[in-house]
Amino acid sequence: MLCSLADNLFWLGRYLKRADHMIRLFEVNLEIMTNSNYHLTEYRWWLMLTSLGIVPQPNKSSTREDEIFKLYLFDEKNYQSALYCIAQARMNARQLRSIISSEIFERINELFLAVKSATPQEDQDSRWHDFFKKTKSQLNLIQGSTQEVMLRDDGWAFLQLGKYLEHLGSVASLLNVFFSDYQDQVGSQVKPSDYIEWVGLLKSVSAFESYLKVHTNNLKPELIVDLLVFSQVFPQSIRYSVDKIFSALKKIKECSKQPMQDQEIHEALHGLEVVSKSGGEEFIHSNRGVYFNEIQRKCIHLNNLIYKTYIEFPNSYFVN
Repeated sequence: MLCSLADNLFWLGRYLKRADHMIRLFEVNLEIMTNSNYHLTEYRWWLMLTSLGIVPQPNKSSTREDEIFKLYLFDEKNYQSALYCIAQARMNARQLRSIISSEIFERINELFLAVKSATPQEDQDSRWHDFFKKTKSQLNLIQGSTQEVMLRDDGWAFLQLGKYLEHLGSVASLLNVFFSDYQDQVGSQVKPSDYIEWVGLLKSVSAFESYLKVHTNNLKPELIVDLLVFSQVFPQSIRYSVDKIFSALKKIKECSKQPMQDQEIHEALHGLEVVSKSGGEEFIHSNRGVYFNEIQRKCIHLNNLIYKTYIEFPNSYFVN
């Protein structure tokens, strides 16, 4: 496999996961705001954009809902929008026609055309919910298609590497922003007035129903942290993503024709493993901001090492 194809697969995984994360955040945010006080609306948008790594306008009250939807959902020229991510996924998929199936490419193309042509009205919440539901279904179909038809070779490993590295950074950023406002509730009961916010956090990463199956309706911040950060069996958790990244890198190394000097990668990955397996008690007594910032920093470092080792170095990656 050429470096350029590895790069395409890596970014295909990242862009699809990024778009999926953004769509879910927008849907949950809209749902919460239709059931909460209006004076909190603009601040919630500000928090959501911050969690996506978007620097909102300095004046939080100037964040208008209709402008946010247009700019961060449908503006194809804005590199921070969902449509831009989907367009970039489509462009990368185009370069991979010899690797991915026609079914996968067709589903990505259909997703792009559907989002590009979508025009829900700002004052009709039902249309927005229909849009989010349909878009999530299309993204799930793409994920299902890749699971069912792709060979479990190095190409699959690069796709998974991009997907889970993106997810790891996104969840860490979301939790970092959330706990900056609600860190005083860790280790105590959720305040009734904040119940909908904690439910919204779980729904943002498709974790609400899984949480109920494990803990019923016993909503406690430390149990939420245990599921979203330390769970080995929940696919949206930080620890699960770290394990998947480890598996993908192991597969890439197995498929390489020549031994790689990838000690730095394994050291960086080990650092992520240590953080993700530290446990709930240590988390409760730690500085949550420092904890999640460290995960994000290690993600960036690992991303740079992956590029240096497998993608950017000329002729560094060829496989039988």
